[in-house]
Amino acid sequence: MKIIYLKRGDTARKITDTLSLDGQPIDLTGATVVLVWAPARLATQRKAATIVSDPTTGIVSYVPSADDVATAGVVRIEWEITFADQSVLTVPTLDEIILRILPDLG
Repeated sequence: MKIIYLKRGDTARKITDTLSLDGQPIDLTGATVVLVWAPARLATQRKAATIVSDPTTGIVSYVPSADDVATAGVVRIEWEITFADQSVLTVPTLDEIILRILPDLG
């Protein structure tokens, strides 16, 4: 399980990941990627992600909005890839990514 930490209200830090399958980066050429965002006890949301530079590296990122990080708590996230042929792959497949939004001091 991967855990990412952010402070409440912080919108300057990107959530970045290298999407891989069987240990190899996924070629995202022609694909679209969304971040599936599931806060505890709230409706799941789908957020547009950005493929970073060379799509063959599998690197994606998402910049949280002020609303995303307005409340401290735990969010489960995963990446959903739709390839050019409309096939879909969710990453990670065997685990999950946990985002912990920590309270800030101010």
